[in-house]
Amino acid sequence: MLQSILKNSEQAFKAKIREDRASVNRLGTNLTLDEYKFIISKVLKAKSNQDFQLPSDKTLLDKYDVLELNNGAKELIVPSNETSKIIFYVHDDELYKILLDAHLHLKHGNCDEMLQYLNQSYKNITYKDVSIFLSFCQDCQDKATLDEKDLIEKYSHFNTVCQIELIDFESCEDNGYKFVMIYQELLTKFVILKPLKSYESEEVAQNLINIFGTLGPPIYLKSNKSDDFVEGIISRLKVLWPPVKIEYLKSDRWDDLIGPEIETMVRVWMTNNKKSQWSEGVRFVQLKKNTTFHSKLKKTPYEALFKHPVETLYPKMEKNGDTQEESEDFQEIEMDVKEEPVDEIENDPLELAEEALEIAKSEPESD
Repeated sequence: MLQSILKNSEQAFKAKIREDRASVNRLGTNLTLDEYKFIISKVLKAKSNQDFQLPSDKTLLDKYDVLELNNGAKELIVPSNETSKIIFYVHDDELYKILLDAHLHLKHGNCDEMLQYLNQSYKNITYKDVSIFLSFCQDCQDKATLDEKDLIEKYSHFNTVCQIELIDFESCEDNGYKFVMIYQELLTKFVILKPLKSYESEEVAQNLINIFGTLGPPIYLKSNKSDDFVEGIISRLKVLWPPVKIEYLKSDRWDDLIGPEIETMVRVWMTNNKKSQWSEGVRFVQLKKNTTFHSKLKKTPYEALFKHPVETLYPKMEKNGDTQEESEDFQEIEMDVKEEPVDEIENDPLELAEEALEIAKSEPESD
């Protein structure tokens, strides 16, 4: 029975990974099995022609090496000396087994714990890969729902609990920005996105203070990152703004995570706009996420917080949750935000963000 469950989970995971790889123009280091084998052949050829290497061969050998095992199998690894630990590249066909072994070894460790463990042996496993895997772990999903009723009853007013997630964009750095911080107020599901140059406590805390200056500080702060990460942020907040008293809420409830959805929306915005400056797109993704109907709220996060829709931008929300197309006035406002002449604008950023959201809906729903 267990083998059947694991096999079904593996098939579902691989299907989701293929869908994710195809949904946007990914800029990371994920490898299909064919790409993996092709790189191995290129590395072996480059190493055999050391006297006549092209510049491209040297670039390839700076990034990859091949380890030949006793059984004749060949593994793609990071170049290393004899004393350093071997770090392997992973292809998508073997990804599930590696993630499963790590997850069980860590006794159902969370995303941050798994990445820290995996990075000791593997080069190209991403936060999103692990997030997708965890969405198929039924034990983790069941555990996450056990305390949901108590949490809702206990934390039932605005700004009681807020949540932080980080999206890793190091593979497509934008003017020094490498991460997106997602700040979500859990009662209203209202989201604020901030581009970050690092996830050091100082920078995260400074951005949180900017948010608190608008929404006020919460009572509890939670994150799917490590305990040290959250405690370090809270400690820094106490130094920067002593009157603020925020407690760290340790919780196993992670059904509100929206990192993979936001990442997909940002990457689609990049693709549709033909831009690598993703830090520009987070503004439009943030507004689109906050003005999109939420199935559990029965309204948009914007309406849940401000008690009315964005009437100057959107037409009235239909009962079924679908919105009509934005007005011309709305398009002009968004063009002004981009600070570019109207005749140079090919696409409305909010329309593109809406397309991104439609694609992101293929991700597991986060409530």
